[in-house]
Amino acid sequence: MINEILPDALKARLASNENVILLDVRQPEEHAEKNIPNSMLIPLGELPMRLAELEQLRDKEIV
Repeated sequence: MINEILPDALKARLASNENVILLDVRQPEEHAEKNIPNSMLIPLGELPMRLAELEQLRDKEIV
């Protein structure tokens, strides 16, 4: 399911909910330059090979 979330709403959810994981699919260089603290980096090109990592987070909401 794909939904849209506004930046302020995401900020509030991340601050108040430990069950939310922010998935950053940019390249490592982009993530190193600027990122949201505690975001999880999995570059988009690696995502199919790293789905097992996300499977372990099944009880959390991934944004």
